[in-house]
Amino acid sequence: MLRAFGAFENEKLVGVIATRSAGTHIALFFVRGEYQKKGIGKSLFQMALKECSSQKMTVNSSPYAVPIYHKLGFNETDKEQEVNGLRFTPMERKS
Repeated sequence: MLRAFGAFENEKLVGVIATRSAGTHIALFFVRGEYQKKGIGKSLFQMALKECSSQKMTVNSSPYAVPIYHKLGFNETDKEQEVNGLRFTPMERKS
């Protein structure tokens, strides 16, 4: 089951994060380009983190997002991989 949180400006969705596995894995995390670097992603992440049922949270990060996840306290657990044409780096954050 996915649990999703959204950030809105007026009625416009500007960011979203969704977790699965009792909040221990980030399934998706996006902030519209024009709204990035304004703290929206960090606020969404903090909301998701409160729902995490473990001391550990994981994500399969896109190449673009690896530096962002580093800022949120994640570290790589393996090298970049490609599955069905999708590139990702497995990452983990421990509290």
